[in-house]
Amino acid sequence: MRLNTFILVVLAVVTCSPTANAQGVRIIEWSRGRSPIAVLFLHGIGGCAVPSGKTAQQSCADGAIDSFRNTQATKSWPELVASDDYRLANSALREILPRPLRMEDLGVWGVDYSRLTTSGCPTFSVAEAARLIRAQIEASKLYEKYEQVIIVAHSMGGLITKNMLLSWQVGNDKGGMLARTIGVFLLGVPSQGSDLAPGGDIKQALLKTLQIDKLANICDRQVKDMFAGNDNTFLHELERNWEQLLGSRRDLSQSQAPLVYCAYETIPEPVVGRYLSVTPVKQLYAHTQCSDEQMAIPQYHTMLPKPLNAQDDVHRAWLSVRLDDLFRKWSKWEFIQFAFLPSDSFDVLAAQVNRNQDAFVLDVSDLKSAKPSVMKFVAPNNFALVAKVARANNLCVDEEWPAGGKGHVWVRPAGKCQP
Repeated sequence: MRLNTFILVVLAVVTCSPTANAQGVRIIEWSRGRSPIAVLFLHGIGGCAVPSGKTAQQSCADGAIDSFRNTQATKSWPELVASDDYRLANSALREILPRPLRMEDLGVWGVDYSRLTTSGCPTFSVAEAARLIRAQIEASKLYEKYEQVIIVAHSMGGLITKNMLLSWQVGNDKGGMLARTIGVFLLGVPSQGSDLAPGGDIKQALLKTLQIDKLANICDRQVKDMFAGNDNTFLHELERNWEQLLGSRRDLSQSQAPLVYCAYETIPEPVVGRYLSVTPVKQLYAHTQCSDEQMAIPQYHTMLPKPLNAQDDVHRAWLSVRLDDLFRKWSKWEFIQFAFLPSDSFDVLAAQVNRNQDAFVLDVSDLKSAKPSVMKFVAPNNFALVAKVARANNLCVDEEWPAGGKGHVWVRPAGKCQP
């Protein structure tokens, strides 16, 4: 019996077969949102990100399951985020944003790479998957649609996230994707591997007797990248580089960006009814560099990213509360500093307002070209910067980030602000 197939059952609970679809990675939009900030979901091995109104059978590789939908729920986790009116860090953001920031204001996106984890990819490693996913994210222009991005990754998706961010650090990050990734949420990620992956586990004889190896057929190479032990140089090197990345990024940004939040499962996954259950990613193996203490979630590994509703532990107690913490700290980061002369830079602005226009677009490049003066504005991103400058000039700014409007915000006369 090959023990690697057992870990695939536990991590994915899915039966897979090769696919002829040439597109291995798809970028999915669940909600464009109404803010310059987006959340990007990455699933684990054998899972799938499913667009609204579709099923896994319609959208994913053969046999892949919806990683984010509880079968008893009316909405998947990304859909819950896109419809949740929970206010994020309300008091901390009051001086920065024109209106309260609600969770539903965030753009909600996802990556489906289920076709990279099927049996047709015996030599497709985690690092190779990360490179292809990174390229598709870059091609989607996601980071041009938003000022900041927050990544929520489950299981192997967390290893891919680390690889992806490291590649932006090493390569020429022209789009500033690494710098503008302000948060990374790692959910049940085998940062130190899993003791269920190949490596001489003592359960091998038992599992062969139970014929678990016949229940799944997923990419062997990725599972081999996740075994726990001193011989796994891939994971050791990845973790070492991840620590260096966080240290260097925080030195450069004079902040703790990106903030990293971690959680792990505590309930063993049932494999053969009540006779056999295992914990794929124990607390010990989920250990990595986190910005806060890891949170224990009373759930199976495969059910971690599948909240039943908005009050579920993983959504409200972990994601919502940690987003509060992220945005409280984000509001104090001095990523951008500009100085402006209102009588100089805003003459044109005032002239347009005096024409009683309902609204006009102010390009961020206009602000960057303003002449220095004693009047200094500091803000964590361009949107917040424009909001501060607008208020100082008796103007107001809509909270929406126009679709396709790279670096633009809608500015209105003070008397015509949205309610």
